[in-house]
Amino acid sequence: MQEGARTAFFVVNITESSELPRIVEPLFLAFNASVECFPVMIPDDLAAAGPDLGAVAQKYG
Repeated sequence: MQEGARTAFFVVNITESSELPRIVEPLFLAFNASVECFPVMIPDDLAAAGPDLGAVAQKYG
């Protein structure tokens, strides 16, 4: 339970954000669910973003 509501945590692997409705829409329709999504990255994803992160750090860090 989280904030008094039944709670489930799903970990899914998607490559495009357009895949998300296929996963969450049945929860909305079948259970009138409230859904929160939290994107995460694996180390390979972070490494691919490395050059951009360096530029951001120089500009804002």
